[in-house]
Amino acid sequence: MTLDMVEPSAQDRRVSQWPADVRALFEQAWVGRTDDYDACVAAHYLARQQDDPEEILRWNQEALRHAFAG
Repeated sequence: MTLDMVEPSAQDRRVSQWPADVRALFEQAWVGRTDDYDACVAAHYLARQQDDPEEILRWNQEALRHAFAG
């Protein structure tokens, strides 16, 4: 799974309206990442799916790490 399979549909909705299974798609995108861009975007969307502030921070830091690496 690549981000091009997930990202377009995700952009069409507000985060609060995303179906529960979308998180699984973002997790698949994370596992299937092929470069820093894919990793950055997947981590960003995973951060937006978290309920715990520490997990939100962790995923945002991961997104930034890949943004600066790319």
